This record gives sequence, C-alpha cells and structure tokens, in this order.
Amino acid sequence: MKKKEKHSTIKSGLLRFARRILKKIATPFILFLHRNVRYKNLLESKRRKQLTIFETQELSIPLPYAPHHVCHGMNYYGFFYSFTNYAGIKKINPRYGIEHGLYLAAKGKKYSSEITFSDYREQMLWKSGSKAIKIGPYIHYAEPFLDNSVFTRLKQELGKVLLVFPTHSLDSFQATYDMQAFIDSIELHRTAYTTVMVCLHWKDFEWKRNLEYEKHGYKIVTAGHPYDTYFLSRLKCIINLSDMVIGNDIGTFLGYCIYLNKPVFLFSQPIYLNPNQSEKAFYKEINLRNREEWNELKQTKESFFSLFSKFEEKITDEQYNTISHLFGFEYVRDKETLRRLLR
Repeated sequence: MKKKEKHSTIKSGLLRFARRILKKIATPFILFLHRNVRYKNLLESKRRKQLTIFETQELSIPLPYAPHHVCHGMNYYGFFYSFTNYAGIKKINPRYGIEHGLYLAAKGKKYSSEITFSDYREQMLWKSGSKAIKIGPYIHYAEPFLDNSVFTRLKQELGKVLLVFPTHSLDSFQATYDMQAFIDSIELHRTAYTTVMVCLHWKDFEWKRNLEYEKHGYKIVTAGHPYDTYFLSRLKCIINLSDMVIGNDIGTFLGYCIYLNKPVFLFSQPIYLNPNQSEKAFYKEINLRNREEWNELKQTKESFFSLFSKFEEKITDEQYNTISHLFGFEYVRDKETLRRLLR
C-alpha cells in the first residue's frame, strides 16, 4: 500500500472512530432534549390512527420532527416504531443508519452500519465503508393497522380494488407528468373493478393533485405524513385492500406490493423533476448520482417498465425473482433475529 493511501485509510478510520464516540456521548442528550416533541408526536399519531385512510386532508397535515434515533432517516415512515415494536426492544444502535426506500444506482451513506433490504445494495454500502444490515422489505415489520373484523368489513364495502400509486413530489422537487394520459390508462382497466383508490404522497395535496383524480370518481387515500408513527402500518393496510396495482414510476411500493402478493402494472410515461422552492435542495438531490449513475438508473427503469408492461392479475416468476433480489425477501427476519441485529 502506498504511503498516501495508507495515510488516507488511517485518517478515515480515525474519523469513523471519532464519530462513533461522539454519537455514543451525544445521543442520550439529543434524545432527552426532544422528549416533549416525541410525546406530542406520538399522541397526535395515535389520534390520527383513529381516522380512516380516506380522511386525507387531516392525515397530510405536517407533523413536527420528533427524533427517536440520531439517524434522521430512522425517524421517517414509522420505521423506528415498526422495528422496535416487532423486535420487542426500546432502542436501535445509534451508530446505525437506514436506507429508507429503494435506491437504484446510488452511492452509499457514511454510517458504520446501514439497514437496507438486500444484497443489491451491499456492494455500494461496502464502497462507502458501511456494513449492510439486510432485513428484507420493511413493510413486513409493520403491525396491522385495522382489526381483522374492521378490515374485512372495509374490504367488503370496497369490493374489487384497483390501487394507483402515482409518482410523487418531495420537499426538494415537484414531479410532473401527463396526468390525463395516466388517467386514460386507469380508465382503460377500471371497468373490471368496483373501486379505484389513488394513494397520494402528503406533499401532492399541496399541489392539489387529488382534485383531478377525484373528478373521475376515484377514492383518494394516503399513508400520512412521513413523521406519522403509523405510516408504514397504514400503507400496508392500503396495499392489502387492493387486488391490482398501477404505477407510473419505479418506487419502493413496487417491492412492497409484490411481497404482499399484489400484481403490478407499470404505465410508462415521461416524468419531469422541477425545483420546488429551494434550487439548492433540488440540485443536492440531483447530485446524489453522477452522470454514469443516472444512465444506469435510466436503463434499470426501462427494464422494469418492460418487465411490468402487461396488465394481468398475476405475478410472474421473473417478476417475483427480480423484485425478491432487490428487496431481499430471503432476509425477512423473525423477532429474535431482528432484535439481535438492531442492538
């Protein structure tokens, strides 16, 4: 090993060690400072749990950031609650980060260990100096959102359900697409279904994306705000109510749906990303990938659209095997194993 490379390796190791010590010291203090916010967040999340999945305006009202863990991503989508509740623990190792969704052709993070889905991300994480903690599709760990009797009654009321996942905006960018073309595709298939449900991201209610879908008689649902403790449980309920799923982009929903045995059709159309409010935040998101990685992402997406290009109520072996590889179906953990991995 060259002297310069050896020096860089030692420096990198020392920095990781320093971060580890700092987190160990600072974590209890940081969490203590936010104890009141966490309590209020939990109370509000419990109140929203009593709302139906159709009360979207109230469910999409922003919640304050209430950290249960020093990794920002661990506090999204009810991950912390779902994992700790399933495993029967109160804490997750503060040195752990998490990939909160499907990352295609993207770099790894800087945590010593990173919770992720599968082998697919392990190499990228290894390159960034992180160990992959593979636990399969996170939705497996979400507790039931409704009692069996309530769920059964709701399913009977809805009948056969066509569930729609439009691509969604984020804080940093607004995703735009030809909504009418997408609706035309939905209309082409809706006659075989009693109900069409459109699951919208909370941010899209700010842009009034729900109005056009409502004009066509679709029922609008949402999993809630990202800081909602029961987000993942609510999303699991929404997917389980469906019989067939339509999307117009590649997203984490794809793996969750296939894992929950819901066939998926992908409608291919151009998606445009535009700065939302802050151009700085927008370009930070864009620069997460270099040009080579953006090209790889494009090719990967094209292969997925081809794989899910037929509208049929069955999951082919090729579809299942491909998604299983990405989302690590073989890494779904029992309670004891998850408890051991997260401590």
